[in-house]
Amino acid sequence: LFFQLFALAAELHAQDLRGRGAIPISASIVEQWAKSFGLDLYSTATTATQAEELEQKYQEKNARVEYFDPEEVIDVMKARLEKFLGRRRQLAEILKENLENSYSLFQMVDREAINDLQSDDFYRFVDSKSCLNRHYVDPLLINSSLSVNYIPNPNFFNLPVNTEKSAIHVPTPVYARDPELLSEIIWTESLDDIFKARRAREFFAASWQYFCSQKGFMRFYPASPWFYDDSHTCLDMYDCRNSEWYIDAATHAKNIIIMLDMSGSMLGQRFEIAKQTIEMILETLTENDFFNMIVFSEEPKFILSCFRNRLVQATIKNKKLMRVTLDNVTAEGIANYPAALSLAFEVLIEASQNPGVNSGCQNAIMLITDGPSDTYEDIFEKYNKDKTIRFFTYLIGDDVTETREVRWMACYNRGYFAHISNLADVQEKVQSYIGVMSRLTSERNRTDPVWTGAYYDRLGAVLVATVAFPVVANDSFRGVVGASALITELQQMAPLYMLGTHSYTFIVDNNGYVVHHPQLRPLYMGKAKPHYNSMDIMEMEVLADNYLENGSLANPVDYDSDVKKKCQLRRHLADGVSSKDFLRKFSQKIIWACDGPNNLRRVYLQNNVYHYRGINNTLMSLALAVPEDSRYRIALPSTYSPYPYKNIDCKAVKWFSGTNWRLHPDWHYCRINDSDYSMTKEEAFVINMKHYSETGRIARNCALYTYLIERLLFDAEVTSQMDSAWIQESRLDERKGVHLVYLATHAGLTRFVSMDLKDVQYQPDVQTWPSDDNRTEELPSTLDKPYFHFSKRHTRALDEVFYKRAMQFLNGEFVFDVNITNNIYLKNGSQTYPHAKDGRSIIVTGNRAILVRDDYGNEAPASVVGFEMLYASFEEMIYNASHKMCHFNSKVRCYLLDEHGYIVYASLPHTSQERVHYLRQFFGHLSLENTENGAIERYLMKKLVDLFVYQKLLYVDFQDLCQNLNLYNSARRLFNVGFFLLYCKFALYAVFVLAIVSRFKIDHLNAAENDQVVCWKFSSKTYCFAYLKKTFRFFLEINPLAIIFSLFSRASCYTATFRDIQDGLPCDRASSFYLLNNDFKGPLTLAEGKQLCSSVATSDSYARVSSCNLYAYAVRIEKTNLVLVVYSTEGTQCNGDLCKDYFSRDSLPWGFNIALNATDKVMHPQACKLTTRYRRPPSACQAVEDDDPFAHCSGCSSQATLSLVLLCTAVLFVVR
Repeated sequence: LFFQLFALAAELHAQDLRGRGAIPISASIVEQWAKSFGLDLYSTATTATQAEELEQKYQEKNARVEYFDPEEVIDVMKARLEKFLGRRRQLAEILKENLENSYSLFQMVDREAINDLQSDDFYRFVDSKSCLNRHYVDPLLINSSLSVNYIPNPNFFNLPVNTEKSAIHVPTPVYARDPELLSEIIWTESLDDIFKARRAREFFAASWQYFCSQKGFMRFYPASPWFYDDSHTCLDMYDCRNSEWYIDAATHAKNIIIMLDMSGSMLGQRFEIAKQTIEMILETLTENDFFNMIVFSEEPKFILSCFRNRLVQATIKNKKLMRVTLDNVTAEGIANYPAALSLAFEVLIEASQNPGVNSGCQNAIMLITDGPSDTYEDIFEKYNKDKTIRFFTYLIGDDVTETREVRWMACYNRGYFAHISNLADVQEKVQSYIGVMSRLTSERNRTDPVWTGAYYDRLGAVLVATVAFPVVANDSFRGVVGASALITELQQMAPLYMLGTHSYTFIVDNNGYVVHHPQLRPLYMGKAKPHYNSMDIMEMEVLADNYLENGSLANPVDYDSDVKKKCQLRRHLADGVSSKDFLRKFSQKIIWACDGPNNLRRVYLQNNVYHYRGINNTLMSLALAVPEDSRYRIALPSTYSPYPYKNIDCKAVKWFSGTNWRLHPDWHYCRINDSDYSMTKEEAFVINMKHYSETGRIARNCALYTYLIERLLFDAEVTSQMDSAWIQESRLDERKGVHLVYLATHAGLTRFVSMDLKDVQYQPDVQTWPSDDNRTEELPSTLDKPYFHFSKRHTRALDEVFYKRAMQFLNGEFVFDVNITNNIYLKNGSQTYPHAKDGRSIIVTGNRAILVRDDYGNEAPASVVGFEMLYASFEEMIYNASHKMCHFNSKVRCYLLDEHGYIVYASLPHTSQERVHYLRQFFGHLSLENTENGAIERYLMKKLVDLFVYQKLLYVDFQDLCQNLNLYNSARRLFNVGFFLLYCKFALYAVFVLAIVSRFKIDHLNAAENDQVVCWKFSSKTYCFAYLKKTFRFFLEINPLAIIFSLFSRASCYTATFRDIQDGLPCDRASSFYLLNNDFKGPLTLAEGKQLCSSVATSDSYARVSSCNLYAYAVRIEKTNLVLVVYSTEGTQCNGDLCKDYFSRDSLPWGFNIALNATDKVMHPQACKLTTRYRRPPSACQAVEDDDPFAHCSGCSSQATLSLVLLCTAVLFVVR
């Protein structure tokens, strides 16, 4: 007894000394703290959540663990997808047939009466654009629209729609009362009956349906007000003829070379028109097209050196790269047409040697110029004798009249010539080439569907895929019909609730791009990313075992070079191959990120085995990724199938009593009637369950989702009594601070109960609180906010981050985290939570996976339970467990780290403002303001990695955006004095030319101007007089100040696709993450005793040496994801600059940085990595037939170039 009392006294004395930092702590003491804290925390968590009781309830209800065969599951999913998409395709086919069969109505319309306000036949339609009356005084436009009522519709995201009518959208440049356009609108009225009939027949298939006319208007159903690009100014830049579904159906896959004349005359306004023309051309290209751009003056060159001598796929990413680089080019010198034309033809001819795989079918060159000096017939004869390459010319400028050369180039080469005088001309003039390219569609009226990839629909701002067909009437292309399918609908055809832990599905198109993938993050700051619909599947399945060397990846993405390894998966998915044909399934180790959409913080490892099928009559493939150890799922008791609650009276309704439950907002259980826009998903489900229990028949609104409903009802029955159990347990000890308990199930059900803690409220009483020094301080506006309730933050069940994290710990552990953005407020005068600061407390959350296990040890995920508690109570637990050593006034520093090394707790000063500097921060990069800590923490985190407590992973984010980075071939050229001197030279030259011209009779000039452009044989002297006169006018019109300004400024983009180009461009960024070794228990000694702090020796000086007594230990908090790290120091040298530098010298890498070689996104010449990606051609290429010799091939006029001026001056001198 004496020795025991002596030992106890010694230990208490040691603790007192350690508190003052006199002697080190020990591993056994830290272990004791961890056990004490762990027991208290785990007891609180299990009691509050009743986790063990919930697992027992699943067993009592005879839930079974079932092994599933992924090949069988994916066959079921494939069949459901094909059935759903088949209905979309059938609808589009019916729309096509109706229009083609009713085309006679279009020919019978009285063109005059429909625009006669006095006539009974004056035609009105439902105009979706409500801003017209603000800007136009045209009485026809004012009276043209029919008035309809728009009602919020729950099946269209509560957008205001009218399901009895379709609406018309007319692009801004198109006159809505054009008689020919109105005639087509009248012709398409018959679609309304089909729209409504199909919706009544297939109630569940809520989606948008369209007809886009080649004249520009779009009829869409259901009718809804238009979404403007800028609602304040009623800016509308949309044109359905630029949509992917229209382009793909109207034309075959295209190979396009854009040639931009950048000779000296293409300055100022002409260059702005040229840029908008290029934007509009790029708008008309889709992922099935290939393109490139050549800029030329004295020497032709590709606008991006990484893209030289080849065609690249017309993804949004590549188009934006081209467009942003266009701002870097300048006009100078003389246009070398022979070299530029030869280069363009050679690239297209080479691409034509392998059509369909990495090129399109139809070839075309787009020339944008202010006027060539010759027709260059020898070039066309050499490269395009058989006219398989169409040639389109766009003449830029309002003062050009000579069109002979550009008109000949277009008409002789089966293209089209258009004169673009100003910016208002661009949209309609560029669209003319689509009509020419659609001639092949007219000749061969395609009956196979065209499916797009995923894109954001303008009407609902949601991701959709659209099936489309061309409409050909009287052997003439008239437009395109389409029917969209929501990506969320496709997801529910292949749902996660049919799978086990960590398994998931995804859809890939023929290009290898994902249509749907749970890792896809398509938005950034609420806007679609430039590459949201061109993310390659190899960029979604991020491979593990990678590392960085000098900013470059050791194993960059390999798209095609190794078919037997990485790219086997990609090629099979693009080709629509079935994994059933292969005995050995493809597998790989990946890193899975479970945070998003804009904050990647947590990654996990898993070994995936892939199963896949092609979806018939589409260009898509469905894939299933199943980890090797996740082949089990919950199976319902056999008595529950197929309709388990046929004779149960109203039990099912009782399981959904109250309002403290939610259903997954993105899943359909039972469709809501269109008129019930004020009804919630939960209210609609209860109504349908009442109907179910009373009649024994599943409601029509729910019939498609019976499997999910069965799972939901089973979960509801198992969890129906949890509310009362939670409330009862929470009242036992309010000091634990548990204020809310919840659960989320695999079927999408979320339950929650808020506890009425007597000293807690969810918004502050007053605007000020006493600070620690008894002074009253104002609350920062960012902190003085009401509590944002759990039910508004987390309703997506198994798609929530807390659910995914909990499923990473399957041995009964609770996964803890701290929420620093939500505050719970204490009532004035409360003494229940002494560790609360400023009268408020942030929140700690804990979550645990609930599994069902069978007699053989197999387990399947059922749900996750969790709770929210006050951080003040959490602090009190560790404070008491450490015998008051873990406190900000103590010399001992205590940290709780989660599975990724982020700080959940720290014994540091923690007012509301100070917490944000360290909580949820990475322990290895801790930087504390106004403290001397941080260096030791970074040193200890490295020790934790070196001793295998944490595993280092490198995650590459292929979906990132980079801003203000010089990665794309050059920075913007600054103003060069030479350009201004060039202008002066041109001006002087023009004066000299004027002196020459004045010596000739002016009637020669007039005569030349009156020549017809179709008369190609005229004297060179007259021709040159006309050009010299126009050239002189051009130089007089140039404003040198405008030139200087344009060289300094960056013009904004014009079209919708490119207006957000300044928000950033796609890039790859990599970061190291650190994942807890789940086998680590501890205690582990990180440092014990004297640490020598030495400086780095240089050639000029010897290394300086200091010392620091550091004692640091780590131990796992049992049954949690937490690691307790405790350290103390002796002496003052530990805080000296020498020791701080020493401890920080080898800090762990952390944080995202550019990975230059990860993919081909970076276009800098020194980091160019453009790879050819395998793809399945969308359709077989067909030979181009001869066009109708009487087909239109032109629009208007032309302009001289500098080279022609030089030539004409020489001719004049000879004549003289």
